[in-house]
Amino acid sequence: MSRPLIITLLALLFFGATAAIFVGVQEARLARMGQRADYAAEELQPRTHGYVAVFGCVRHDLAVATTADGRVYKLGTTLPGASDEDRVFTPLSERRECDEGRAPPKIYALVEDDDALSNTIGRVYKSRVAPPPVPAFVEGVIGFGAGSTSLGRHAAKSLGLDLATVPLLAKGRHPGVLWVALVTAAAGLHGYALIAVIVLMARRRRRQQAERAHFSDEENQFYDDRDA
Repeated sequence: MSRPLIITLLALLFFGATAAIFVGVQEARLARMGQRADYAAEELQPRTHGYVAVFGCVRHDLAVATTADGRVYKLGTTLPGASDEDRVFTPLSERRECDEGRAPPKIYALVEDDDALSNTIGRVYKSRVAPPPVPAFVEGVIGFGAGSTSLGRHAAKSLGLDLATVPLLAKGRHPGVLWVALVTAAAGLHGYALIAVIVLMARRRRRQQAERAHFSDEENQFYDDRDA
């Protein structure tokens, strides 16, 4: 096996193992947090994280979607390349700021819903009719790697928000099973161990090849001296 191919395989194995450890650790931390925490929208803080239910006004009239390559468009409009797989981000204001046509003075969270374009609200958006804002409980996870942070930044920027101060709430996410999270993290550690074994074997092979080459040089020198 060629050296470039080995390096490529090791790189892929490293990134896969790192991702498994990150996901496993985050899911384990989330699973250990226990019960859901309930908040009013205005109680959310930048440091809020965990499994939550938030009561506020879901501003469907201000929602945007983000394509896989980071382009943002307001729902109810069209964009070349847009699809049902686009992530939807909906601002969440406090309950009393729920008047259609009037922007709320403050947004307390950005709600990510990755299947909004395939549900009833999504079909209304496709008809280019903006749904009204509605008071609602939104259940999901803030932090712990939940949500599409990179796409959320594009959406937040288009709305004049900053994810450093406005939490991203991944709607519908729930804590996983602790033992599954631990197994996932352990699989990542196993990947690191496999990388170490491969590297050690490669070094041993190179050393053996160098020793054989050195022996061959000495043997050739011996015969050259004897013929002389």
